[in-house]
Amino acid sequence: MKKINLDKSIVDLNQKELKDENGNTLTLAKTLGNFFAGANTEEPGKYIAWAVSLMTEGVIKVDDTDKNKILDLIKTHKGMTNILKHQLITEISK
Repeated sequence: MKKINLDKSIVDLNQKELKDENGNTLTLAKTLGNFFAGANTEEPGKYIAWAVSLMTEGVIKVDDTDKNKILDLIKTHKGMTNILKHQLITEISK
């Protein structure tokens, strides 16, 4: 199992942290956690557990098979922007 830390700020093209409407810094962990919570997958229990872990701890623990499933889900999702996809793929692939 590999521990992936996604408690990192999402940055724009100028490397400035993105903020929500309340001025809070957007993180990869919370964004992916919310994405997992709303995703339609064949393993809902696993994705909800990851969502909770990302929202509370900023990390997930995955094996190589799960890591590849997550990367495929991110790569193929039509509603996610390229700038977000790139940052998530970069961090998860480390």
